[in-house]
Amino acid sequence: MLRALHAGCGPGLCLVLTVRPDATSRDVALSRLIGGAELDVAIGRLDQPAVSELLGSLFGATEPYPKLCAEITAAAQGNPALVLELVRELVGAGVIQFSDERWQLPRALGDFPVPTSLTEALTRRLKQTGATAQGVIDVLTVAGRALDLDLITACSEGGDSAVFAALDELREADLVSESGDGYDLAPGLSRRRLLETLSSARQIRLHALLGRLLERRYGEHARAHAAELAVHFLRGGAKYKAIRYLEWASTELYDAQALADARPLLEELEALLLGEGAAEAPYGSPLHSQLLWARQRLARVGVAIDSELGDRMLESERRMYLPEVRSLPSGANSLLRLSEVARVIAAGVMGGKLAPTSVPERLIQYFTATSYQTVLLSMKGDFQKADEVAHTLLPFIFGERNPARGAYATCRCISLTHQGLVARAERFGKLAFESYQDPKVSSQVSPEDVETGLGGIHTLMTLLYAERGAPQGAEWLERFDDYVRSRDSQRAWLMPNYLLARLQYHLHRGEVLRCREVEAEYKAMHARSGGFNAQVEMKIMVGLARAAVAARDLVGAEALCGELTAFPRDQWVAQGWGSVVLAEVWRQQRLYPRASASLEDALGHAMRPGSRSFKLEMRARNTQAALALDVADYDAARRYAQQVLEIACEQQTRNEYEELWARRVLVFISHEAGEPASAKRQLSALARLVNTTRNPLFEAVYEKLVSDGVGVSSEVLVAEHRAAAERLFQRLGYAPETLGGSRRSGTTGPGADSGAWWNQTTDPGFATSDQETVVAMPESALLIEDSSAAKKKG
Repeated sequence: MLRALHAGCGPGLCLVLTVRPDATSRDVALSRLIGGAELDVAIGRLDQPAVSELLGSLFGATEPYPKLCAEITAAAQGNPALVLELVRELVGAGVIQFSDERWQLPRALGDFPVPTSLTEALTRRLKQTGATAQGVIDVLTVAGRALDLDLITACSEGGDSAVFAALDELREADLVSESGDGYDLAPGLSRRRLLETLSSARQIRLHALLGRLLERRYGEHARAHAAELAVHFLRGGAKYKAIRYLEWASTELYDAQALADARPLLEELEALLLGEGAAEAPYGSPLHSQLLWARQRLARVGVAIDSELGDRMLESERRMYLPEVRSLPSGANSLLRLSEVARVIAAGVMGGKLAPTSVPERLIQYFTATSYQTVLLSMKGDFQKADEVAHTLLPFIFGERNPARGAYATCRCISLTHQGLVARAERFGKLAFESYQDPKVSSQVSPEDVETGLGGIHTLMTLLYAERGAPQGAEWLERFDDYVRSRDSQRAWLMPNYLLARLQYHLHRGEVLRCREVEAEYKAMHARSGGFNAQVEMKIMVGLARAAVAARDLVGAEALCGELTAFPRDQWVAQGWGSVVLAEVWRQQRLYPRASASLEDALGHAMRPGSRSFKLEMRARNTQAALALDVADYDAARRYAQQVLEIACEQQTRNEYEELWARRVLVFISHEAGEPASAKRQLSALARLVNTTRNPLFEAVYEKLVSDGVGVSSEVLVAEHRAAAERLFQRLGYAPETLGGSRRSGTTGPGADSGAWWNQTTDPGFATSDQETVVAMPESALLIEDSSAAKKKG
């Protein structure tokens, strides 16, 4: 809500927010909002001179005694509200008196019992009020909001005159506040502590009474107040009314994408329905359908903000559609798949849980829930379980046009992409795209599921090719552009994925200016929507942190990495990438031990048993190689680069981007070590890579190496490549010195000086990520594109 309000603030509107100092450390979204504030004023606690000045202003010309000021300061812990409350207590107890037309202050507090908090002081004063007044406080405590006079009177014991007198007493004691909405507890009173003192029987009675009174008052508009009524009926013991209002309230919040607010209501609804036996009810019955609806929404909430909740709910949802289906091996033959389907259906029919007529509908819903769970587990990094869940779809695949085929291909593409198994992911991605494009397959699935599937495949394939520098990346991004233009671009799931695909594409091409354009769109949309899917948001944040490193905005990159560490610990993918980017921030500041420790942390995440991420491992190893070159440890750099090549050149983990940086490290080391044959061999492999990917940045790196005479001996060849490099720089919009000039004599390594050819060429660790193609440049050539070039490309 704050983000939306902030985004809509026009000229002349000031949004003021007061926040405790420790609040931002617990809330990523709040931290980001505060970070964009125009003015940040820190207000500390009152010290003794400030307390002395406050007491002087309260009691006229009388100068308070230093010991009294010191004791009040210590008792109130510098809290201005508690200072005033202590003064009120002292006046009420006669410790501070007014005589001879002036206030008489004591030298010290002496044995006066000092409250240790504002709540304690107000609670002490509340105990001194009459029974009717305390009954009014009970009503306001249970209501949880301001109530008008009619409601307070209807819920309180005693006549109208007694209630009026009680309210006067409470107002005089500053225990209630009055506004246009009626009466409410004073700000210093703790509603939670007051509830703890109320008996459960009294709470139930007051909730039930308030529920009935409010329902009668709202009449035909009761649904608009469903959340409030649901709480009262739930805690007042009216279960059936609570179920109805919880369903209405959670629907409204869910549709508004207020997922954090919808979650507790949905959880309460699920618990009530389970208590009524909904899990054992027949499929399609009202109770069963209500429970399924609640779990579906809880699952989507979990996908967005809590992976453990999402995993648990999707598992429950799948079991509600079909009895437990076993995971088959990927090479299972038709006979084995057929026998598994027969077992599932036979067990369900014989157990009375599966009507044959409901099987087709259940299958489609089962495929959808399985796809969602695989996405969640893959993004979380639990690849082993993700594959097990995906393989439960195999029993239902018997033909080329089976809906399960598209769902299975999508699941496998997602899991393999996140593991870095790019060759297999590409094959499954194409298969999934063909399935969703086939009208005979898509007609069996809901339009929403088809649209979601196509959007996901566009995202995956764009990222898959972009990270490898392959020309198909541009083709898929163009398809994604057309797809977004033909649909509602404000859809909650579509636009964040589209922004992510664009950000990664431009980042891998080194187009920092374009990354900043995407960042501006992301911030504007994030403010309007109030947040994205946590997994997509994490990936966007990693991309923005890498772009910040590329632009040498190390402070901004470090702040983004700090936000990544605030993700739940089970989201180790976010933790791992945050560690890699943070390592590059430390490296740029030459804090090598801290950078090395961050990389070890990233590798610990990348090589988890059963959940290995080859992409994260390669990026961490390549950054380790760059770090080793910074300190001229060539043996370690060679070892790390060879480890990357072992993964990057394997067919199933093929990653041309990481191979580029690893081979470039080996070219440099061979050249510096005086091994021309090895340098030429690595340069030849690099040339094949450039010709295969046709990525202009790959070509620029290769031409730069050759133009400096690395791996070649002919002066004519060097001159030709230098001319080719300059033409390429011009075509790409680079400044001539962007990738460095000729190699200087006397340069012994990348850390020799800022003009060394290594540091002025593309740096494998400069803009860290799973795969990056950002160019390291001197300050005079910071942006790869100028504004005119960007407009032409746009």
